[in-house]
Amino acid sequence: MFCATFRALALITLLGFASIGQAAEPATPYGRNPEVGRYATVEGIRLYYEIYGTGAPLVVLHGTGGSMEAMRFQTDFFRASRQVIAVDSRG
Repeated sequence: MFCATFRALALITLLGFASIGQAAEPATPYGRNPEVGRYATVEGIRLYYEIYGTGAPLVVLHGTGGSMEAMRFQTDFFRASRQVIAVDSRG
């Protein structure tokens, strides 16, 4: 299970790097979309998330010091075939 998850995350990362400079900027305001943006409280911590698309769920989590907007190309790509759950990390 861990290996499959790691491979999926590596693929998402590679697709993101490959898309930089090639893909048009997504029209959706990922990370600041009032139409789909929600908050969840997890163990007393309030986390912001957005959900796009339908299908098998795929969680997209950005790297340290960023926001879900940094994963906009991955979110835009996968939402056509998956239910993308984009999460902003704490802070």
